[in-house]
Amino acid sequence: LLLAGFALAGSGLTALPARAAEDHQMDPATSEALTKVKDMTDTKDWDGAIAMLSALEGNVNPSGYDASVIEEVLSKLYMQKGDYKKALDLCTQLLAKNPKPEIEARMMRGLTRLRSS
Repeated sequence: LLLAGFALAGSGLTALPARAAEDHQMDPATSEALTKVKDMTDTKDWDGAIAMLSALEGNVNPSGYDASVIEEVLSKLYMQKGDYKKALDLCTQLLAKNPKPEIEARMMRGLTRLRSS
């Protein structure tokens, strides 16, 4: 399944732009979990969404596309929850693993919002 324009509605979070998603295949289990996470964020169940993604994170290739998506969404969930240190740590890890311009731009936007909070 392709992740196309997945948005965490109501929270202002977006996992990936559609352009980046076109280049990657996502495991069906990850896609299904992200759909459930979206529902959780609609009700601001940050802890439930974090728990679901954290459990899934151990079951994916740590250097794969799914892991990057999970880490990016987790960092944004931690920002929403107000755990800025954890969000920053995840952003730093993601940038170290994936030094790509589009990922860096999204993380920098998140860090800018983090610093202004």
